Amino acid sequence: ITVVSEIRDVPVKCTQDIGVQNLEPKYTIVLVGAGVRHAGAIEELRAFVEKFDFRFVSSYGGADILPDHPLRYGILGTHGTQEAMDAVRAADTLIVLGCRLSINTRGYSDEYVAGKHLVMVDIDTSEHDGREGELIQEDVKIWLSTQTNG
Repeated sequence: ITVVSEIRDVPVKCTQDIGVQNLEPKYTIVLVGAGVRHAGAIEELRAFVEKFDFRFVSSYGGADILPDHPLRYGILGTHGTQEAMDAVRAADTLIVLGCRLSINTRGYSDEYVAGKHLVMVDIDTSEHDGREGELIQEDVKIWLSTQTNG
């Protein structure tokens, strides 16, 4: 597992499709957790998804974050919407922001994460345990601001 502590090491590249680390994914989706609210990063999230035209879903803990935004597909997980579950299943890149990927969010398997390029931003490295992908220990507000502003 690689933990990246410097945001400049994980740039978001703008191509026809937006990706991370020079990827050119067919479909990227952002999963938003309660950590976005705790970091005071709701407006930074709005700027990020709008700048890159990323669709997003939330965990149950992040259900109140931009609930009526046109790029939002709903809530993922056991209390989620079919639209959100289908969107995550179809994605090949999953950017997880301030979400621990708990059983309530992902179910009892890693079906939503398996086979995807995972980028997980969380200030708490214990949330990265057992995950593979780009695991970034960073305040999500700082990460989002850096990605959006430069």
